[in-house]
Amino acid sequence: MYKPIITFLNHSAFIVSYRNTKILCDPWFFGSAFQEGWELLYDRSHDINDLDFDYIWISHEHPDHFSIPTLKSLNKKTTFLYQQTNDKKVLNYLEGQGHKVIEIEDKQRIKIGDINIVLFICDGYDSSILFEFDNKYSFLNINDSRVDINDQLEKDIIPHLSINKVDLLAFQFSYANWAGNKGDIDIAKDQQRLTDNKNIYILEKIKPINCLLTASYVYYCHEENFFWNDNFFLEDALNSLEKTNFGTQIIVPEPNQKFDLPKINPDLKLSNKKAINFWKELHKSREIKFRTKTINDIDQLKNSYFKFYERIFSRNRLIRKLTGVIDPKYFNLEILLEDIDKKVKISLFKKDFYIFTDKKENEKYDISITSET
Repeated sequence: MYKPIITFLNHSAFIVSYRNTKILCDPWFFGSAFQEGWELLYDRSHDINDLDFDYIWISHEHPDHFSIPTLKSLNKKTTFLYQQTNDKKVLNYLEGQGHKVIEIEDKQRIKIGDINIVLFICDGYDSSILFEFDNKYSFLNINDSRVDINDQLEKDIIPHLSINKVDLLAFQFSYANWAGNKGDIDIAKDQQRLTDNKNIYILEKIKPINCLLTASYVYYCHEENFFWNDNFFLEDALNSLEKTNFGTQIIVPEPNQKFDLPKINPDLKLSNKKAINFWKELHKSREIKFRTKTINDIDQLKNSYFKFYERIFSRNRLIRKLTGVIDPKYFNLEILLEDIDKKVKISLFKKDFYIFTDKKENEKYDISITSET
């Protein structure tokens, strides 16, 4: 009898195998993400060309899922699975690299080789995916999707579960957004609490047999956000979810750990402890990888703003429609460029880059960032 095998690789990357079909999900194995802001805790864990797969599924365009450095290292033409979008950016890029792309519509059930899949587009850009295997077993990868928004889980996903139970579910265990400035301890804790609540909601509604904590195995690698590493909520997330009473086994995975459905290693206490220690040791050894590159040439910043402004207005119909309807003065930012001690004002609905010359005016501003940022 054939059994589905889900192999966790790193961060959000899996290989889903069944019979003669293997689908690689969200490969990111090296290179930074978000403008040199994130690095993998386990960098270069795999070489994508050493992996055995037939297809690659990309959940969404964020660079910790759609990793250009990783995909550029591919030495073979591959068939990608991706959500249908209006802008076709991802499709055009991949086809430009010589790959083939199968576009999948929202809530479309499609057979890829020996695996049935259903794609759920979430909040306009992210997506979850359901893998079903001969109507016996299933794996639901929610990933980063905010399925708690607009009742998407209950309205769109649950009605499409053709198998009564979900054998394995995976989701992002920690937040991935702004969590305060230096010293703002409570903001990070509150962001994690919101993520825990979202995940408890998912467990309550789905009641999967097993749940994998994924999609947050990163650290903040730039000197400007390195202080966020003071928090690493893996153990806290595990403890929070283990307190729920939905009958779900919560699993912390290690790279290359295989999960055969429906049987999952029952000795979770031992394997979770081992996995937590693995990730915590990597987290302890993190280092600042990128430093701020000061831009002293204010004209360079001005030209960058002008290019941004022109690009926004050439591509964004909503922005163009609002021009002349709203008052531009409510869409200005006064920014203190802290590394060069200059204050500038930029606008969204008016092409305006104003440089303040009086240093006394630097005491009041909307945000304080570096010139590079």
